[in-house]
Amino acid sequence: MAITELAPITDIMLLHHSDCGATHFTEESMKKQVKGRVSGHDEEIDSMYFGEIVGGDLERSVRADVEFLRTSPFVKKELKLHGYVIDIITGKLQTVVE
Repeated sequence: MAITELAPITDIMLLHHSDCGATHFTEESMKKQVKGRVSGHDEEIDSMYFGEIVGGDLERSVRADVEFLRTSPFVKKELKLHGYVIDIITGKLQTVVE
């Protein structure tokens, strides 16, 4: 991530929110949409993983996204990763990964 080379960033905060429209997408529906926009790459698109939020489980999705960043070769290992879910009605912030 280029920004970490330009600014003194020490932490990444990942925030998911309640009532998220992305919870309605499935892996297959996302692939179908991408295939509809990009022709001739069906096999490559089929091999991709888009990160479906199964059953609307935002906590699980936050954990998976933090793990994705943690294992990415493009994210510095010394960065601290934090994950949260915010309820957009109450404003309550729930810590998922600290």
